[in-house]
Amino acid sequence: MLLVETYIDHSPVEGIGLFAAEDIPKGTIIWRFNSVVDQIIEPAEVLKLPEATRHFLEKYASLSPQIGKIVLCGDNDRFTNHSYTPNRHCIIEEQTGEVIEIAACDIKKGEELTNDYREIDANFDSYADELR
Repeated sequence: MLLVETYIDHSPVEGIGLFAAEDIPKGTIIWRFNSVVDQIIEPAEVLKLPEATRHFLEKYASLSPQIGKIVLCGDNDRFTNHSYTPNRHCIIEEQTGEVIEIAACDIKKGEELTNDYREIDANFDSYADELR
């Protein structure tokens, strides 16, 4: 679940992107899993779904390298685009052991939020060439 104010808009990176609606200081927690908004799906369950749903999950969900399960963000975080030099990154929170995403640098209002998909998707190598 996103913990900062954002909006979606046309992206110079790819299609639609996620943008900061406020200045976000370096180190700010941008996202953390919240079961009220986000879902964790067993990979075997995806195979039982209709093809259209599988395509949706291939585009908007990721196979977490940390837990080995599919994570689907239920908010606009699914529009975050890939960058090899992202302005946010994953860390393991020391106190809880949770995977969270924090601002890797100061992010200005209006700036697109980006992730390095290698940190969040174990399947990244299977579609990486499409992003280059």
